[in-house]
Amino acid sequence: SLIALGGLNYFSRYKELLINPLLLFLAYAFLSVIVGFTLAKLRTDFLATPMLTGTLDSVGVIGRLQELEYYDPKNPNKRRITLDKLQYNTDKKLPVLLPIKIRLNTAAAKVDAEPGDELACHVRLLPLSSPVSLQSYDFQRHAYFNGIGAVGRVLKPCQTLHKKPKTQLHQWRYQLTTTLRQYLPGTAGEIAAALIT
Repeated sequence: SLIALGGLNYFSRYKELLINPLLLFLAYAFLSVIVGFTLAKLRTDFLATPMLTGTLDSVGVIGRLQELEYYDPKNPNKRRITLDKLQYNTDKKLPVLLPIKIRLNTAAAKVDAEPGDELACHVRLLPLSSPVSLQSYDFQRHAYFNGIGAVGRVLKPCQTLHKKPKTQLHQWRYQLTTTLRQYLPGTAGEIAAALIT
């Protein structure tokens, strides 16, 4: 930002340079790059997503179910859930910085809950893996900007502690989604549910 201000001051002193289209284009390009890097740095610092640095083998968490995904068509009971607003319940010594949002693989454990419900789960948490090469997908970066600080799996079936009050519209959408998944199993049902509801 200081460089951008310096550039504006420079061009304000030498206004005749702005008459040249090429110099004007270069000035706009220079300022655009500086503003872009500044905004990216501000967004990164603003998020400050807490990231897990080591493995937590067995820990109890309480959080809000934010997202429930059916990502394996061959095994509909295998789901992926995202929890936020976390509270940790364990006697173990925990790191100072703990994730406030995690993504979990439920394996075959049934999750009888909907987004917005409060769940209590016994989980194993792992730090996010970095890309194996420069051309690989950077899930760690993607998760950081989505607020996810750890991944893991559910060790025991989660318990629903509190059901979020549902509106009539929400109930209709949930029933329609369930019906679509029942009659259109697999990827087709997921796409239909996403497009219609």
